[in-house]
Amino acid sequence: LQLRQLRAQAAASFGIFQEAGREGARLFEDAAGQGHPDGPDIEQTLFINAVCKNCMQEKEAQERAEAERRREERQEEVEDAEAAVGPPERVVVTLEERPFGMTPSKAGGVGYLVVKLSEGKPAAKAGVRLAVVDVAGTPSEGLDLEATQTLLKGASLPVTVTFE
Repeated sequence: LQLRQLRAQAAASFGIFQEAGREGARLFEDAAGQGHPDGPDIEQTLFINAVCKNCMQEKEAQERAEAERRREERQEEVEDAEAAVGPPERVVVTLEERPFGMTPSKAGGVGYLVVKLSEGKPAAKAGVRLAVVDVAGTPSEGLDLEATQTLLKGASLPVTVTFE
């Protein structure tokens, strides 16, 4: 009787009683029946654990809000650190011969970032920095790697390149 009441309460509260739960309840009933060696004196306990749909949605909304708050805090920390450091120092370099000896990053969407300098090449001798921001008077900020490489290859020598 108690098991049937629990089933009715669960079905009424949550709308469905999963098939696996029903099968488990049937196994308990069978075990308590005459066919079981312990007979009808076996104690039955059924645990039902559920969370209502509204509660789950509220929890997910709270988790999203918390994640957004942490993301905003990290962004503020980055902005504060950038403000404390100040704008990056720009260095203008004149490169007089090719190949320049700069190896760019292959990461997409980051522009022309120098990740390696070849020893003895013009870029290493001139003190090249991390990012190309201007080639022969043409701004390259916001351009992708290929567009900046095209500017570098198309510039007549000697070429002035601004790095930050």
